[in-house]
Amino acid sequence: MSPEKQAVIERARAEHGDIRPCDGKTWEECFTEEEGYGKFLWFNDQIGNTRIVEIKKCRKCGKLKNINEFSKCSKSADKHQGYCKECMIIYNFEWEKNHLKERKAYKKEHLKNYLEHSMKYKKKYPERCKAMGIVKCTIKAGKLIRKSCEICGAPKAEAHHDDYSKPLSVRWLCRKHHRELHKNIKNGTIKMQIIGRIV
Repeated sequence: MSPEKQAVIERARAEHGDIRPCDGKTWEECFTEEEGYGKFLWFNDQIGNTRIVEIKKCRKCGKLKNINEFSKCSKSADKHQGYCKECMIIYNFEWEKNHLKERKAYKKEHLKNYLEHSMKYKKKYPERCKAMGIVKCTIKAGKLIRKSCEICGAPKAEAHHDDYSKPLSVRWLCRKHHRELHKNIKNGTIKMQIIGRIV
Protein backbone atom coordinates (compact mmCIF):
# COMPACT_ATOMS: atom_id res chain seq x y z
CA MET A 1 0.00 0.00 0.00
CA SER A 2 1.25 3.48 -0.84
CA PRO A 3 2.35 5.85 1.97
CA GLU A 4 -0.41 8.28 0.89
CA LYS A 5 -3.16 5.69 1.44
CA GLN A 6 -1.60 4.66 4.73
CA ALA A 7 -1.65 8.30 5.83
CA VAL A 8 -5.38 8.52 4.96
CA ILE A 9 -6.07 5.47 7.13
CA GLU A 10 -4.09 6.94 10.02
CA ARG A 11 -6.00 10.22 9.80
CA ALA A 12 -9.31 8.30 9.78
CA ARG A 13 -8.10 6.28 12.78
CA ALA A 14 -7.20 9.47 14.65
CA GLU A 15 -10.68 10.84 14.00
CA HIS A 16 -12.79 7.69 14.49
CA GLY A 17 -10.71 5.53 16.85
CA ASP A 18 -10.12 1.81 16.29
CA ILE A 19 -11.23 1.29 12.67
CA ARG A 20 -11.12 -1.92 10.61
CA PRO A 21 -11.49 -2.82 6.92
CA CYS A 22 -15.04 -3.52 5.72
CA ASP A 23 -16.37 -7.09 5.30
CA GLY A 24 -13.02 -8.83 5.65
CA LYS A 25 -11.47 -6.88 2.78
CA THR A 26 -7.90 -5.61 2.70
CA TRP A 27 -7.31 -1.91 3.23
CA GLU A 28 -6.32 -1.64 -0.43
CA GLU A 29 -9.74 -2.96 -1.46
CA CYS A 30 -11.46 -0.42 0.82
CA PHE A 31 -10.31 2.42 -1.43
CA THR A 32 -12.84 2.94 -4.20
CA GLU A 33 -13.33 5.48 -6.97
CA GLU A 34 -16.69 6.30 -8.52
CA GLU A 35 -16.72 8.15 -11.82
CA GLY A 36 -18.16 11.63 -11.42
CA TYR A 37 -18.23 11.37 -7.63
CA GLY A 38 -14.64 10.98 -6.42
CA LYS A 39 -12.50 8.71 -4.25
CA PHE A 40 -13.65 7.11 -1.01
CA LEU A 41 -12.36 5.05 1.90
CA TRP A 42 -14.77 2.51 3.42
CA PHE A 43 -14.24 1.11 6.91
CA ASN A 44 -15.96 -0.24 10.01
CA ASP A 45 -15.84 1.89 13.17
CA GLN A 46 -15.43 0.71 16.77
CA ILE A 47 -19.03 -0.53 17.07
CA GLY A 48 -19.12 -2.18 13.65
CA ASN A 49 -20.96 0.49 11.68
CA THR A 50 -19.84 0.97 8.09
CA ARG A 51 -18.45 4.46 7.56
CA ILE A 52 -17.25 6.27 4.48
CA VAL A 53 -14.72 9.07 4.12
CA GLU A 54 -14.39 11.05 0.90
CA ILE A 55 -10.77 11.62 -0.06
CA LYS A 56 -9.00 13.69 -2.67
CA LYS A 57 -5.51 14.01 -4.11
CA CYS A 58 -3.92 17.42 -3.68
CA ARG A 59 -2.67 18.85 -6.99
CA LYS A 60 0.22 20.55 -5.21
CA CYS A 61 1.72 17.98 -2.82
CA GLY A 62 0.17 14.92 -4.51
CA LYS A 63 -1.02 13.42 -1.22
CA LEU A 64 -4.37 11.72 -0.68
CA LYS A 65 -6.27 13.53 2.07
CA ASN A 66 -9.69 13.67 3.67
CA ILE A 67 -12.00 16.01 1.73
CA ASN A 68 -12.33 18.12 4.90
CA GLU A 69 -8.67 19.08 4.48
CA PHE A 70 -9.60 21.03 1.34
CA SER A 71 -11.33 24.40 1.44
CA LYS A 72 -14.70 24.68 -0.29
CA CYS A 73 -14.94 26.15 -3.79
CA SER A 74 -18.29 26.50 -5.57
CA LYS A 75 -16.62 26.67 -9.02
CA SER A 76 -14.96 23.24 -8.67
CA ALA A 77 -16.74 20.06 -9.79
CA ASP A 78 -16.46 18.50 -6.32
CA LYS A 79 -17.04 21.89 -4.62
CA HIS A 80 -13.53 21.88 -3.08
CA GLN A 81 -10.20 23.50 -3.91
CA GLY A 82 -7.61 21.57 -5.89
CA TYR A 83 -4.92 22.36 -3.29
CA CYS A 84 -5.22 21.13 0.30
CA LYS A 85 -5.39 23.72 3.08
CA GLU A 86 -1.71 23.32 4.00
CA CYS A 87 -0.59 23.86 0.41
CA MET A 88 -2.97 26.80 -0.03
CA ILE A 89 -1.38 28.56 2.96
CA ILE A 90 2.07 28.12 1.39
CA TYR A 91 0.78 29.15 -2.05
CA ASN A 92 -0.91 32.30 -0.72
CA PHE A 93 2.19 33.25 1.28
CA GLU A 94 4.42 32.86 -1.79
CA TRP A 95 1.94 34.77 -3.98
CA GLU A 96 1.81 37.67 -1.51
CA LYS A 97 5.60 37.68 -1.33
CA ASN A 98 6.02 37.75 -5.13
CA HIS A 99 3.28 40.33 -5.73
CA LEU A 100 4.03 42.74 -2.90
CA LYS A 101 4.01 45.86 -5.08
CA GLU A 102 0.75 44.92 -6.79
CA ARG A 103 -0.91 44.20 -3.42
CA LYS A 104 0.23 47.53 -1.97
CA ALA A 105 -1.03 49.39 -5.06
CA TYR A 106 -4.36 47.56 -4.91
CA LYS A 107 -4.84 48.27 -1.20
CA LYS A 108 -3.94 51.92 -1.72
CA GLU A 109 -6.41 52.27 -4.59
CA HIS A 110 -9.09 50.36 -2.68
CA LEU A 111 -8.65 52.60 0.37
CA LYS A 112 -8.82 55.71 -1.83
CA ASN A 113 -12.06 54.53 -3.47
CA TYR A 114 -13.53 53.57 -0.11
CA LEU A 115 -12.78 56.98 1.41
CA GLU A 116 -14.21 58.80 -1.62
CA HIS A 117 -17.38 56.71 -1.51
CA SER A 118 -17.65 57.18 2.26
CA MET A 119 -17.35 60.98 1.99
CA LYS A 120 -19.97 61.14 -0.79
CA TYR A 121 -22.35 58.96 1.25
CA LYS A 122 -21.93 61.11 4.37
CA LYS A 123 -22.47 64.26 2.35
CA LYS A 124 -25.59 62.83 0.70
CA TYR A 125 -27.11 61.33 3.89
CA PRO A 126 -25.80 63.36 6.87
CA GLU A 127 -28.71 62.58 9.23
CA ARG A 128 -28.61 58.89 8.40
CA CYS A 129 -24.86 58.66 9.04
CA LYS A 130 -25.18 60.63 12.28
CA ALA A 131 -27.92 58.32 13.55
CA MET A 132 -25.93 55.20 12.57
CA GLY A 133 -22.85 56.57 14.35
CA ILE A 134 -24.81 57.23 17.55
CA VAL A 135 -26.25 53.69 17.49
CA LYS A 136 -22.80 52.18 16.96
CA CYS A 137 -21.27 54.13 19.85
CA THR A 138 -24.23 53.38 22.16
CA ILE A 139 -23.98 49.64 21.44
CA LYS A 140 -20.23 49.73 22.09
CA ALA A 141 -20.84 51.51 25.40
CA GLY A 142 -23.33 48.81 26.41
CA LYS A 143 -26.25 51.25 26.68
CA LEU A 144 -28.10 49.76 23.72
CA ILE A 145 -28.51 45.99 23.41
CA ARG A 146 -28.66 44.41 19.98
CA LYS A 147 -31.77 42.23 19.62
CA SER A 148 -32.87 39.52 17.22
CA CYS A 149 -34.87 40.26 14.04
CA GLU A 150 -38.43 41.25 14.94
CA ILE A 151 -39.77 39.41 11.87
CA CYS A 152 -37.94 36.08 11.67
CA GLY A 153 -36.04 35.98 14.98
CA ALA A 154 -32.59 35.71 13.36
CA PRO A 155 -29.89 36.48 15.97
CA LYS A 156 -27.85 38.72 13.65
CA ALA A 157 -29.90 41.89 13.28
CA GLU A 158 -29.27 45.47 12.16
CA ALA A 159 -30.69 48.68 13.58
CA HIS A 160 -33.34 50.29 11.36
CA HIS A 161 -34.51 53.87 11.87
CA ASP A 162 -38.04 54.85 10.97
CA ASP A 163 -37.02 58.43 11.83
CA TYR A 164 -33.35 59.46 11.67
CA SER A 165 -34.04 62.46 13.91
CA LYS A 166 -34.56 59.91 16.72
CA PRO A 167 -31.26 57.96 16.56
CA LEU A 168 -31.95 55.64 19.52
CA SER A 169 -35.47 54.74 18.40
CA VAL A 170 -34.65 51.68 16.32
CA ARG A 171 -36.16 48.44 15.11
CA TRP A 172 -34.03 45.30 14.80
CA LEU A 173 -34.12 43.53 11.44
CA CYS A 174 -31.92 40.89 9.85
CA ARG A 175 -30.09 41.82 6.64
CA LYS A 176 -32.76 40.20 4.43
CA HIS A 177 -35.77 41.93 6.01
CA HIS A 178 -33.86 45.21 6.40
CA ARG A 179 -33.18 45.26 2.65
CA GLU A 180 -36.77 44.32 1.86
CA LEU A 181 -38.05 47.19 4.01
CA HIS A 182 -35.78 49.76 2.33
CA LYS A 183 -36.77 48.38 -1.08
CA ASN A 184 -40.43 48.94 -0.21
CA ILE A 185 -39.61 52.45 1.03
CA LYS A 186 -37.79 53.19 -2.23
CA ASN A 187 -40.69 51.85 -4.30
CA GLY A 188 -43.14 54.00 -2.35
CA THR A 189 -44.93 51.05 -0.74
CA ILE A 190 -43.98 52.33 2.73
CA LYS A 191 -43.53 55.96 3.74
CA MET A 192 -40.64 56.91 6.02
CA GLN A 193 -39.76 60.15 7.76
CA ILE A 194 -36.27 61.34 6.98
CA ILE A 195 -34.78 64.63 8.14
CA GLY A 196 -38.16 65.95 9.23
CA ARG A 197 -39.99 65.24 5.99
CA ILE A 198 -42.06 62.41 4.56
CA VAL A 199 -40.74 60.60 1.50
